[in-house]
Amino acid sequence: MNENKEIERLRKIADKLATLDLHIKTQEEIKAEIQAMQERAKSMSKDEIEKQFDEALIQARAQAEETGITDEDIDAEIRAVRQIKSIKEVLAGYEKQYDMSTIDFFRKYISGETGDDMDFVEWASLAQMLVHLHD
Repeated sequence: MNENKEIERLRKIADKLATLDLHIKTQEEIKAEIQAMQERAKSMSKDEIEKQFDEALIQARAQAEETGITDEDIDAEIRAVRQIKSIKEVLAGYEKQYDMSTIDFFRKYISGETGDDMDFVEWASLAQMLVHLHD
């Protein structure tokens, strides 16, 4: 009975994992985004840029006050985002090493089609951590 519950729990994690964006932006994608921002900024004066920044900051602070978000909440969210990024980087390494997506690996892992190599245990654990961080 407990084994069936564990299998169902792992299947739910696999389903959730399939919905997550595991893509890590390439250096080229980041450069393209920066270039696009720079092009937009070229058409703006320094005063316009500062005004937009100030307005965005005021709006963010107002929203934080309305929702009761604290500095600690923001710090926790930043830590979670950094942890997610770090996990995605490790997952990408496993995907490249084993030429398999994380979701395909995880489905094979929970159905017993992989061994118990340390890499596989860590890969599965990180995939589960990623799902829990997104919840």
